[in-house]
Amino acid sequence: APPAGVAPRAVFTSSAAPNPFNPRIRIAWEMPRAGRLVLEVYDVRGRRVRTLVDGEVAAGPGAIMWDGADTEGRPLASGVYFRVARTGSERQVGKMTLVR
Repeated sequence: APPAGVAPRAVFTSSAAPNPFNPRIRIAWEMPRAGRLVLEVYDVRGRRVRTLVDGEVAAGPGAIMWDGADTEGRPLASGVYFRVARTGSERQVGKMTLVR
């Protein structure tokens, strides 16, 4: 616990379930304060395949469903994908496995 009079450090967190997934995965986050969130999905080659969120979100919990499709709506192949969430100076990367 932090010393008396010191607030605990508020951090951004994200998670995804179920993992592995088919056909959808729920990506959730917890924002310590309102602000800009960028949530993108990348393939194993480092190519961005989808931007799920890019804008202001409220403080507290939030979530979005991803259907395993790219920006054009085409279903992606089975494999490992990475969610990259950025807010302010924080960045989190998480692995997701799509099984078709």
